[in-house]
Amino acid sequence: MANKSVDKKYHYLYKTTNLINNKYYCGIHSTNNLNDNYLGSGKRLRYSIRKYGKDNFKREIIKMFDNREDLVLAEQEIITEQVLRDPLNMNCMYGGESFNTIGMVTVKDKEGNTFNVFCDDPRYLSGELEYHLKNTVTVKDKNNNTLRVHINDPRYLSGELVSNMCNIIRVKDKDGNIITTQINDPRYLSGELIGITYKKVVVKDKDDNILQVDINDPRYLTGELKHIWKDRKHTKETKEKIGKINSIKQKGENNSQYGTCWITKDGQNKKIKKEELDQYINIGWSKGRNYIVL
Repeated sequence: MANKSVDKKYHYLYKTTNLINNKYYCGIHSTNNLNDNYLGSGKRLRYSIRKYGKDNFKREIIKMFDNREDLVLAEQEIITEQVLRDPLNMNCMYGGESFNTIGMVTVKDKEGNTFNVFCDDPRYLSGELEYHLKNTVTVKDKNNNTLRVHINDPRYLSGELVSNMCNIIRVKDKDGNIITTQINDPRYLSGELIGITYKKVVVKDKDDNILQVDINDPRYLTGELKHIWKDRKHTKETKEKIGKINSIKQKGENNSQYGTCWITKDGQNKKIKKEELDQYINIGWSKGRNYIVL
């Protein structure tokens, strides 16, 4: 798609300042009208304009350029990490047209405004700013429309809206290729496809760094790496929340185990359709599954 900004007559780098609190935004603009009253399109800038009104902002042209290409390069040089870390700056990403947000995270404030900050921003680390998708879940309605709602949305808790990942599992084939499929996929039930966490365990080292290793990893077997839940327990409140959600979500056909059962043989666990149980029993499998003893 052609970039219409390239064909504009004027190209300039500008700075828009909030006259109330001195916060500023730097940006670029291509236009045929220098008097179009353009203030900028940054997310935090828009929030600020909505709060204080356009009359409390001043835009100044810093430099004119002959073409869009040189303008973009100038923005890359101007809007750096140092500028983004300035408490008065309202830019949300590095300069340029690549939407560069390396080292940043999208957050929301107590008013619900979303923007980017650096991962080590004290407001993010303290919890004042939260990850913008915290406590939300992607769901689909009865018409398969996809939307994102809060985990306490009554429609989600009642089962009217179903998690987008309900009855979905990530698996890998014999070549290690990872795909997403239904839990009743014949290839998964037969063992041709196996879960990506098969024979894996999530552990922590002595510095509490979390990683995933094979269950036969010597560091795990010797106790150098410990299971992430060792010496930890769910609180009573958390258990009640989990139980409440599962009591709704795991009814009938929505239950991930519906119409299936586990079998085991030589240390391998497999989930199969119940009607296939007899044929597996006849070739040496046993009903149930083995668990890793911590």
